[in-house]
Parts: sequence; structure tokens; C-alpha cells
Amino acid sequence: MTSAPTEPEESTDSEDVGEITPGAQRPPRRRGMAVAVAVLAVLLAAAATLAVVWGLKLHDRNQVSSAEAAALEAARMDAAYLTTYDYRTLTDDFANVERNSTPAFRQKFQQSGSLLRPALAKDRASAKGTVKAAAISSGTTSRVVVLAFVDQNVLTPGSDQPQSVTTRLELTMVASDGRWLMDDVRLI
Repeated sequence: MTSAPTEPEESTDSEDVGEITPGAQRPPRRRGMAVAVAVLAVLLAAAATLAVVWGLKLHDRNQVSSAEAAALEAARMDAAYLTTYDYRTLTDDFANVERNSTPAFRQKFQQSGSLLRPALAKDRASAKGTVKAAAISSGTTSRVVVLAFVDQNVLTPGSDQPQSVTTRLELTMVASDGRWLMDDVRLI
């Protein structure tokens, strides 16, 4: 006897994937994947934002460092100009300082120079300033404060040897038309 083919029984297991009806919840695996993708997108956006912010800060810091280096070089030269003079060449010596000054500092220097010039000429004084050390005190891309230590050898008639004087200066340098100019100088 042959038996008739039997039809497979319908399964009632919950594992069967049937039709998805509207309003049904997603399976847990798909929901977890969506959350992971969303978290990854947020993390990538945060990382990109941090990279841009750090990049901008590094760029700004590099600009400040470049400005400080240029101002330091100019301040070293200007500190030597300020502390070097010869009674025979005062006009040229003072012109070196004035050429590297802002209008406001130039005016102050000219006022002081008009008082010093007769005394230096009368005493036949001369001095040679040598910057021994200089460093940045503070700085931005447009204004830098420099501290300079200058050894100044002063020679006056009646003395066989120059007198050595150590001078400490605080020079405020400002950027102007691609140059660094003295805006203020203080003895410290």
C-alpha cells in the first residue's frame, strides 16, 4: 500500500519570519545596528570638529610664534641702537632709533634726545651696547614685549678704560607695515 503524500504541517514557532505588518517593531538586531550607526556618526562629527578646532589653534600659535621671533630679532637690534652712541655721530645714532620707532615713541625719544645731546657732546661720551640676552615676555601677532639684557661699555674723557654697565630693558614692539617698531622702552 502506498500512502498518500502528506502536506507539511504549519509551524507555529515564533522564529518563523512571516510578513511584517505595519506598526510592528523592528527586530532587535536592526534597532541595535541603527543605534550603532547613529553613535558612530556623532563620534565622527565630534572628532572632525575637534580636529578643526585644534588645527585652528595650532595655526594661530604658529602665527604668534613667527611674530614673536621677528619681533625678538628687531628688539635685539633696537636695544643695541638705544645703547650705542658716539658724540661725533649723534645725529646718525639717534636716527637709527627714530627710524625703528612708532610715531608716539619717536616723539618721546626726540624730546629726551634734545636734552641728552648737549650733555653727550660736552662730555664727548660714547658707548657701545651689546645685547647679551633677550627673551619674549608676552606676545600676539601684532604686539610683543621683549626683555633685553645689554652690556654697555661707556667711554668718557679722563677715563682710560670704558666703564661697563649692564642695562635691562623692556621693549614693547608693534607690527606696522610688515616691520616691528619700538612703541615703548622701559628700564627695568
